[in-house]
Amino acid sequence: MKLKKSPLLLLVLTIIFVITGLGFTYFKQNKTTPSKHNVTKENWLNDPYLRWSYTHMKEFTLVNDVKNNPDQIAHFPSALQNLDDFAVERRFGNTTPLKKLLEDNKTDAFV
Repeated sequence: MKLKKSPLLLLVLTIIFVITGLGFTYFKQNKTTPSKHNVTKENWLNDPYLRWSYTHMKEFTLVNDVKNNPDQIAHFPSALQNLDDFAVERRFGNTTPLKKLLEDNKTDAFV
């Protein structure tokens, strides 16, 4: 089957890509895997480099170990709870499950 190249066909395909969002994922600029070779001081706080930057901070910046005094350790009480059913109230009265909120913000914990 031979397709005729026409401006109308190109326009229709472009509109479909834009409406469905396929254009953004298909033509995404950052398809690289973060590593010490492509993380810079300009992009280390941007996605997808952020998580790599925090887990490899010693490789990325100058870091000093700070010694602690074992006689001056403060112990905080803990009260572990199951947060599977926990929801966060958002604007306009909407609620979002905590798990979805963490996924949407590309994080795995909060304090």
